[in-house]
Amino acid sequence: MTSITPEEFTKFISVDNTSGRLPALVCRYGEDIRRFLTEYCAEAQKNGAIIAGGLANPTPEQLKYYTEMAGQDFRMDAEFFQCVIGKLLPGCKANKKERLAEAMLGMFTKLQKEGKTAGALKNTFVKFMCWMYYRLGSLMEQNGNASAVLYEGDPSTYGFLFLRALCLAGCSVVILSRDRDAFFKTSGAKEDETLEIVPTNPEPFPDKFGVRSIMDEIVKKRRITVPSSTVIPQSSMYPTPCTNAWMSGDIFHDLSIPAKERGQEENIFYNAFCEIEGVDSPAAYQETLYRLAAGRKSEKHGLVIVNKSLPTPDAAAIAAVKRDPALSGRPLFRLLAGNFSFPENNRLETMVRDAFCHTMEEEAAGGMNGGRLTALGVYMICWLRSYAYRLWKGMHFPQVATFYRFGGSVNEKEAVFFRLLSMLPVDMVVFRPEAGEGGMPESGALFKVHLPNTARMEWFPEETGGKIGTVAYHAEQELDTMLYQDTGMYREKQFATADAVILQSMEEEIPILWDQELRFRPGFSSDGTVRMPVFLAKISGVKDGNTEEYWKKIQRLTTADTQVIRQIPKMSDDTAGRAQIPVTAFLKNKKLRTESVKNSPDYPYGFLREEVQDHILKKTQQLLDTGWIRGTWENGTEYTIVASALSLDKETLRLIQNFDFTKKNPKRIYLITGETQLSLRDTIEAALLHLIGFDILFFIPTGYRCVERYWNDFQITEYQSGPYQYDLRIPDFTTFQQTATKGWFRKFLGGL
Repeated sequence: MTSITPEEFTKFISVDNTSGRLPALVCRYGEDIRRFLTEYCAEAQKNGAIIAGGLANPTPEQLKYYTEMAGQDFRMDAEFFQCVIGKLLPGCKANKKERLAEAMLGMFTKLQKEGKTAGALKNTFVKFMCWMYYRLGSLMEQNGNASAVLYEGDPSTYGFLFLRALCLAGCSVVILSRDRDAFFKTSGAKEDETLEIVPTNPEPFPDKFGVRSIMDEIVKKRRITVPSSTVIPQSSMYPTPCTNAWMSGDIFHDLSIPAKERGQEENIFYNAFCEIEGVDSPAAYQETLYRLAAGRKSEKHGLVIVNKSLPTPDAAAIAAVKRDPALSGRPLFRLLAGNFSFPENNRLETMVRDAFCHTMEEEAAGGMNGGRLTALGVYMICWLRSYAYRLWKGMHFPQVATFYRFGGSVNEKEAVFFRLLSMLPVDMVVFRPEAGEGGMPESGALFKVHLPNTARMEWFPEETGGKIGTVAYHAEQELDTMLYQDTGMYREKQFATADAVILQSMEEEIPILWDQELRFRPGFSSDGTVRMPVFLAKISGVKDGNTEEYWKKIQRLTTADTQVIRQIPKMSDDTAGRAQIPVTAFLKNKKLRTESVKNSPDYPYGFLREEVQDHILKKTQQLLDTGWIRGTWENGTEYTIVASALSLDKETLRLIQNFDFTKKNPKRIYLITGETQLSLRDTIEAALLHLIGFDILFFIPTGYRCVERYWNDFQITEYQSGPYQYDLRIPDFTTFQQTATKGWFRKFLGGL
C-alpha cells in the first residue's frame, strides 16, 4: 500500500489527469488528519457527496423503479451502460457518463474473468445504479471532474467496488475507518487497491470523532458568516437557529435527517430554509415527497402542508388583532407581536415575538411603511395563530417542526412569512415542481435548489392514497405536452369549458358543416378560451315547395347525437319541470351562488362529471348576464331560468356528459308545423343549450313567429328557404328513411 500525507493527497487530486485514481483510506488520527478531513468534508458538501451509514442493499421499491426506468436487459458494453445512466440520471454530464460507463465496463470485465456469472454481474450493475441514483445523483450532474466523496465506515465488497468505480470515473474518494483490519476484512480490498493517508504525528481517535463531529465544526465556522439579517438577535431565553449550514447538498436526504442527528451543539437547533424548483425524476418525485412527509410524521413533530397558497385570513381573524394606528416602528411591532401567545412554551412564545419584530424591522428598513406594513404584520399574526399549535404543540428544543408550501406562485406576504418561519424551529420548504416564475425572492439564508425536470402536480402526496406516476405515465405526460399544445391536435376532453359563438353561413352550408367536428369548423380556436362555432338558426318555409325533399333534408341532419323535438311546448310554464328546487336562495346580487346550488340536498346533477356540472352552471350565469330572455331581473324570470337550467332531462344530460368541445357537438332540431309558440321554459332551455355548445335549428315551414316570443334580443339567424307550407304532418323518420333509401336504390338501378 502506498502511504501519503494529507498535503500530498491534496496535491495528487488537484492534478487534471484524474484517471487511474485509487480510493484513499484514513484509519489513523492526527491533527493534520483532522484539518484535512474538515476541509475535505466541506468540499464534499459543496461539490460531491458524503456517505455516512454505509450503502444498504436497494429496497424492493428502488429495484422496481430501476426496472421501470431501465428495463430487464443487461449487456456488457459501454453503450448500454451509458444508456442506462442517461435514463436514471438525465442531468448527468456527458463526460462523466462516458467515464463512469468505461470504468464500470473495465471493472465488470475483470469480474467476468474472475468467474462471475452474467446474473451476478447484472445484480451488481443494478445495485451500482440504485446507489448512484438514490445516494449520489447530484454528484454526476455537477460540472468539473474533481467531485469529492467522503465515505464513513467499512464498506462491503460491492460497496468498495462501487467506490473504486467512482475513482476510475474521475471522483476523489476518501474512506474514513477507525479500524484498518476491519476495513480490509469487510471490503475484501487488497492493499495495492488503496492509498493510505497517514498523519505526521499519530494519536488515538477521539471518542466521538467522525463525519458528524466534523460537520459540527464546519457549522461553527459557517455560522459566523451567516448575514445578521437572517437570524434573530441571540438570547439566553431560547436556542439559536443554525439554518442550512449543516446540510450536505443532497437536499431530499438532508431534509429527511431527524433534527437531533443534524448536530450536537447545545442551545442550537438545526433547521432548513429551502426552495426546490423542478423535480429530479418525474416518475419518482411523488414517492420521494410521500416518504419525506411520512418520515416527518413518524417523528411525532408538527407537520403543516399547504397547497398552492396560504388562505387569506378572514374578517374575524383580522379584527381580532389589536393594533394602534397612532403607533409606528418598534412600538407598533411589539404591540402586534403581543397578539401571539403560546402558553405551553414561554421560551418559544418569546422567540416567535422577537422573530416577528425582527422581520418587521427588516421590511421597514427595506422601504415598506404605513398601512402596507401594518397589514403585513396583521396577516403574519393571523397565520402564526392559525399554524402555531399544529407546528409546535408538545415540542421541545432542539426538536424542529416542518412547514411545506407546495406548488403555485409565492406572493409578497407569503415570502415574508416564510422568512419569519425560517428563524424559528421549523424546516421551511417551498416546493415548486413546475418551476417557472413566481418563486421566492433571494434571501441571505434561503437555499435555492434547481432540479432539471418539471412535473404537473396539484397536491402534495401526503396520504397513502396519493397518486404515484409510472415511467410510462410521465412519458405520456411529456408526449401530451408535445402533441396537444399549439399543434391543432387535442386529447380526449382536454378542455373543461368553452364558449359558443353563432356560426353564420349560407343555408346550403348547414348540411356540409352539420356533422363536422367543431375543430374543423370556421372560427374555431383554442387560444386561451375554446371558441365553438355552433348553429343557432331558424329555417322558414319549404324550398321550392317540395315537402318530400324538405323532410329528407331534415332526416339527413338527424345524426346519433341529434334530438328531434316534434311537439311543443316541451316544457310547460305551469310546472316546475323535473327538479322541484327552491331556487330563490341561489341568486344573490345577480350572481348564481354555485356552491350553494351544489350543496343543496335537492341538487339533481351531482352524478355528472365535476367539470360538466361547472360548465352547465357557468352557462346558466352567462344566460342571466346576457339578458336574452325577456323579463330577466325584471319580473322574476331569473328564477325561472335557474329552475329550467336544473330541470334538463336525462337524454340531454347524457349528451352534455359525453360532449368533447373539440369534436362533434350535440344537436337539437325543433319541428314546428302549426301555430304553437315556444313556452318560456322551452326558450330558456334552447338558449342555454346553445351556450353549452349545442347546434340548434328551428324548422318552421309556416314562417310563423313561433320562436321569438320570449327572446329579448333575437339572436337567431333566420333563413327564408322557400314558400310557406301549412298543416304539414311530421313523418316517422325511421320509416321515412327506409322508404327514401329504397327509392334512391331503385333510381340507381334505373327505376326497377
